[in-house]
Amino acid sequence: MAKKRCNICGKEIGFFDKNKILDGYVCYDCFNKSGLNSFTGLTDLSITTEQIKKTIAGELKPEKPIK
Repeated sequence: MAKKRCNICGKEIGFFDKNKILDGYVCYDCFNKSGLNSFTGLTDLSITTEQIKKTIAGELKPEKPIK
C-alpha cells in the first residue's frame, strides 16, 4: 500500500499523522500551522489544499470548515 503525502508540504505521512481534506491529505504539522487543530472534532474536513495554504500564509482567517 502506497504511503500518502501531505498536499501542503509533500511530507510522507502515516496512518496516524494525517487529516483527510476534500482533495487529499494534510499532515498534522501543516494542519496546526493553518490554525486548525485536532480539537475541532472534525473528520473528513470540508476544506481544500488552497484554502489551507491561504490560511497558513495569513490570507484567510482559520475557521472551522462548514460541512
